[in-house]
Parts: sequence; structure tokens; C-alpha cells
Amino acid sequence: MKQATKTTTFLLLFLLVFSFLSYYPAHAKASRTYYVHNTASFYSASNAKQQIGQIPINAKLKTTSKKTSRMYKVSYAGKTGYVYRSSLWTKRTTVKRYIHKTAYLYTGSTAAKQRIQKIAINNSLTTDSNLNNKMYHVTYKGKKGYVYATNLSTQKTPITKFVIKASTRYKNYAHTKKYKGTIPVNTVLTTTSPQSNKLYWVNYNGVNSYVYASNLANSQVNYSYNNPVAPDTYGVVSDGADHGIWDQPYGIAGAKSIGRIADYNLLPLTILRESKVSNTEWFQIGVDGQILGWVHKDTVQITSGTADDGSIPHLAVASVKNVNGQLYGTVNGTALPVFLNIYANLKLKIDQVADNGRWVHIKKYTAGTVLGWVKTDDLNVQDVVSSGTLNVNYNATISSDTAPIFDDRANFVGYSGQYNASNRVVQINQEKQVENEEMYRISFNHHVIGWVRSNALNLVNSTQDYKQVRDLNTNAGIYNGQSSGDAPDSNARIGNLGDYSNRMLEVIKQSDGWSFLKYNDWYGKPDKDIDIGWVQNDYLNDLRFQGFNDLFTADNGNQQGLAYNNEKNTFYVGYDLGNGMGKIIAYPLDENNQVINDQIRISKSLPLGHTCAISYSPYTKRLYAVSSAGDSPKLYTIDPDTLTPESEDGVKINNQVIPYVAMMTVKDEHTLILMTESFGDDTFFDYDLNNPNNPLSNKVQLKKMGVVQGMQYDDGNLYFLTNNYITVLDQSMKLVDRFHFSIPNGELPQESEGLTRVDGKLVVGLSGHKIYIQQ
Repeated sequence: MKQATKTTTFLLLFLLVFSFLSYYPAHAKASRTYYVHNTASFYSASNAKQQIGQIPINAKLKTTSKKTSRMYKVSYAGKTGYVYRSSLWTKRTTVKRYIHKTAYLYTGSTAAKQRIQKIAINNSLTTDSNLNNKMYHVTYKGKKGYVYATNLSTQKTPITKFVIKASTRYKNYAHTKKYKGTIPVNTVLTTTSPQSNKLYWVNYNGVNSYVYASNLANSQVNYSYNNPVAPDTYGVVSDGADHGIWDQPYGIAGAKSIGRIADYNLLPLTILRESKVSNTEWFQIGVDGQILGWVHKDTVQITSGTADDGSIPHLAVASVKNVNGQLYGTVNGTALPVFLNIYANLKLKIDQVADNGRWVHIKKYTAGTVLGWVKTDDLNVQDVVSSGTLNVNYNATISSDTAPIFDDRANFVGYSGQYNASNRVVQINQEKQVENEEMYRISFNHHVIGWVRSNALNLVNSTQDYKQVRDLNTNAGIYNGQSSGDAPDSNARIGNLGDYSNRMLEVIKQSDGWSFLKYNDWYGKPDKDIDIGWVQNDYLNDLRFQGFNDLFTADNGNQQGLAYNNEKNTFYVGYDLGNGMGKIIAYPLDENNQVINDQIRISKSLPLGHTCAISYSPYTKRLYAVSSAGDSPKLYTIDPDTLTPESEDGVKINNQVIPYVAMMTVKDEHTLILMTESFGDDTFFDYDLNNPNNPLSNKVQLKKMGVVQGMQYDDGNLYFLTNNYITVLDQSMKLVDRFHFSIPNGELPQESEGLTRVDGKLVVGLSGHKIYIQQ
């Protein structure tokens, strides 16, 4: 009985304790917050057998599951279920997205939001928003805001474009290197570049390249073709025209170049048809009953008739007789509001005759500027002045089939095409200047053909040597050749060598200590070359460069810029690493000018683009570099010993003035010279290191000189390297010298890469990792 009582008492006590605990519920487990960092599958149970949905990246979830559990129990969108722990993270995930439909950046996501800026297709941005949201919180170019999710995609959007202007293909975004040929009008291209870019990345015929966005559009070019013109419409080549002739208007897909309009300078042209491609007008032209092709309308000056002889435009010199006479845009047209009194003191050149000699077309004689048409009676017309003949003897090929040929009495005798079978070689045996036209007397098999203008010939010169006057003040003579043209006539002085002291002289042939020279006007264009005569070699300097050092390349990269530290006998070479990045390598030399290999120093990768604009300052003991990547150049000041920049971000140059810097050099202790190709011409600015807020001054522009390769300021002169030509400018940026340099015989031709000065001599870097110094 007692035992039964004890059992009953124990049960009552247990029930009392249990009911007491049941009255006060157990303390709730602590919850934790997570974010989905890759799209998570949502399951009904922890066995992951039945999926009830998916949860997007950056969705916010809470769970009380054990941290060690493989799956966490969560609630999302009114449902309770399980997700894998591996799909969650304690922080939001930053996701990259691309604009696939033109979007706006907003201040917020509520109805009160305002637009901040427009974002073009294929620009990228990042977000850490829930990817189920209607609007994402994003960061775009340093700005934060919101964009509509429907305007974004996970990949770039291919955009179809049509070429509306024949497009040059560039190898890099900085558009400093290009492929040959252009992409014709109406070619269909696809690009995934941001549509706000200045250049787009495209593929044409299997080759990737950059093209200007302004040359592309969303629809094809419309053009009118083969429209008739008024009968008996004639014209002449406009002054300075050197455009191509095409088998159909340039800009139409498949158009091919078939000649040069400049080859028809002195011929009357017949205008046959006209076309319009986009906004550009074209003429189909013919000569002497033969159709030549299509040319840009601006290359032809319309006339109302032909010269008196019916074939060859006139060439004469004139001055103003009637100061009240007027200038006309066309023959028998409306007078321009320009009276001849403003040209009363100028020498004028007549280059065309119309309306049976009653009208003439005139230019400024010295500058060559086209003025227009005037009545012949308003001028004093003078005879053409010819220089004395120069006896020469070398070969040429005929480059034009349509150049007129004259006999010794200036009578027209035929066209050059009559003597151009199988590209035959002709002999040049005399040369003269007729006013400012260079004329050659040519023969074939000792039969004299006649006189032809210089730009109708391609000279055959196997010598390819270049000289410069040794003494800038020399009174040394220039002499005619003997009658054979093979040797000088020392009794026939015809000029002074000092007149060519700042010019590049090309050696055509040599004879017993003498050289026959041609004045080569920079690029050696045949219509710019002038034979000057025989000169003794003692008065000439070589323009050769000799090997100075083979640089040891520590690792890969395209050689670009070149600088020199005289105090430490160290070269600094810039290398392009691609993708807008570059590096600088320091090459210290020993007393024998050999690289000290174990002391070579290499910078880290820097955002310098081509790394072509580098220069060392002996004043500040610093190395300077300007980035050539993109359209917002920055200046970096670099320790020459450690090759580390003083500021990782550099100093931003006013890109509204200079959107792209091609070259830079140190001028003095507080001034750099920056050079840009952004304005079409080669443009130079002084940059004040002490005034970063407004650093640019002294803008100077020069006619485009070629592919920019290097620049160095030293001893009051600016040395400017383009292709294999060096131009020298003085402190006032006036041209004082220009010459071609050559690499010693036996060396392979290479692209020049960088320019500096060592002990007063020019030093050029070459793409084969070599340095050459001026002899």
C-alpha cells in the first residue's frame, strides 16, 4: 500500500512540473540573416526531392537552422522551405550587367525619382540589388543610382550597323595604328562596344579592328546614281587636288581606285554624269573621248569652254591691269563681291583658259591659292619664264598615261601614254623649271620624246643616299653637268649650296668626289623633287645612324617610347602591353655603353596605353609619362630609380582641349611640350607643371608630318620624329631643318620607336629592340 502511494505521489509531481513548464514556452532559437549569392533552388523539404521554386541573387533570407546544416529552412514569398547553405552568403553579391536598351540613371526607385544621366547600350555597371526587384541600385562610372532591371542583360548586345562613310580600320582604340584599306559604304557590321564610345570594335573580312562610330548608322546610305548633266559640260582639275579616280563613286560597296586626278592637271575634262552618295557628290569624267572614272566633285573646276588650241590649258603669269575688275566663281557667271584691287601688287598665275581666251583662271603665284575666274582684259599677261636647262642622265618610268608632252619650242606633241608600253624605262637627259612647274626632257633608245611634267614620272634611283650641307654658311657652288650628264662641269656654276642648308638632299649619282643632288622635299614625292646639280662631297654630311646598343628585353611587350638619363647613363624604354596598359624598363649602361643586365629595373603595369610619351627631366630628376590610352590623358611623375609613380591616379590633363596625347618631352624645369594628332594637324602645347588647374598654353599647329614616333627637346630645339624623317623646330616653333635618316646597309628596315639625345647626338629606338645613334 505504501509503495502504491509513493508511485502515485511521483506521478502527480511529474505532471505538476510538466504542466508548469508547458505554461512557460521554451526560449526561441536565434535567427541569422543571409543573402543569396548564386540563384538558389527552393525545396519543400530538407531531402531536396521536390523543388517549389527559385530564389534570385541578393534576396534577403532569415533562418534558425543550425550553422552546420547542409540545408537551411527559410521563408520566401509566403512559402516556407529549404535552400542549400552553399547558395547563401552573409553579404550582398556584386553583379555585373550590361545595358541592352538605352537606360537612364535615376536618383531613387520611388515615384519622386529624377533622371541623373542617360546610359548607352553595352555600357557596363554593377549592382547588389535583389535581382527580382523592378529597379536595381547600381554604380556607373563612379555615380550611384537606380536603373530599370528590364533595360539590363547578362551579356553584351550585338548591334547591327551600316557603314555610311568609308571607314579606316584602326588596330587600337587610340587610333595611332591602322590597317591598309577601308570598309566601304553600306557594309553591314556588328558591334558590342558601348554605344557611347568614340570608336566601335568590329569584325570585317575576319579581321577585328576599331572604326569611328560617326562613320556608322542604324540604316543604309541612300544614293542617287548616274544622273545626267548638261551637254558640253567641261572642267579642269582644281588647285591642289590629289584625290583618287574610282570605277564607281567612292562609298558604294565594291568601289575600286583606278587612278589619280592629279595626273590630269593640265587637261580639259568632260563631265559625263553625276552621282550623290550620302551627302557627297561625284562626277564621272572623261578626257579626249575616253571615260576615266568617278571623282569627288570638289576636285573639278567647271569651265564653259576649252583653251584656244582645243586641248591644253594655258600657263602664263599675270598682274592686275584693271583694279576695278571683279572676280568670278564661274565663267560668265555672277560676279563675286571681290575687286582686283586687293591683288594689285601680287604676281598671279594663269592655269586655265576658257571661252576662246576671253576668260582665265588665276591663282596667287607664290602661295598657289585658287582665286577664281577673271576677264582676260582686266590683266596684264606675261610670257612664261623658263629656267636654264640642267644636263642630267638617269632613268624613270612613266606613271601617268595622260600627261601632255611638249617639244623644245613648247608645242604640244602628244600624251605620255603613247610611250608607256609595258611600263618601259625612259631616260631623263635635261631638267628645267617653267615658272613653278618642274619639267623633264625624256628619251627612249636615244630618241627624244619631249618635255613632260615631273609628277608624270617615277624616278629610278638605286643609290638611295641622303646628305645635308656640312657648313650652314657655305658659299660652295652648285654646278651643271657635262653634256652627257654623267659628270660635273666645274666651269658652269649655276647656284649656291648654302641656299639648301636646311634641306634634305638626295644623291642621284656620284662621280670622282662629286655628287649629283636632288632637293627632296620631305617625303620624296616626284612632283616635289627638284634637281639642283653637282656638288663636291667635302661640303656634305652623311645622314646615317650607326648601331649603338642592342637592348636586352626582360619580357614581352611592343617597344614604343625612349628617354635618356645623362647623369646615370641610363635609357628608359616604354613598352605597350595591350588593353591600355604599359610598362617602363630602365637599362643602365656601363662605361663601354653595354647594358648592365643585373641592374635592369622594370616598372609594374601602368595605364599608359602605348607608353610612347615618356621623357626624363634633368631639372627635376624625374621621369614623366603621359597616358595615350582612351580620350582622357593623364600625366604621371615617376621616380627614375624605383620606376614607381608619385600618384597612382596621375594628374588629369584638360581633355576638353587635348583628348589624346601622342608625344611629350621636357622643355625646362617647369614646362613640358605635349603633341596631339586630335586636330588633324600636328598640334603642340606647352604644359606648365606648376599650374595643373590651367596648364596649357602656346598652341602651335603644323601640317601633318606622318606617323608620329618620337619627340625630344634639347639645346633650344624641338626634334620631332615621324616615320624615318626628323624635323627640327626652334624655340619659336619655326622649322629650321628637316631630314631623312637611314640605317646602315645590311640592316633590315624597321619601324622607328622613340627619339632622344645623347651628348648632342640624336638617338633613335627601333622596333627590333635596338638603339641607333647619329654618326
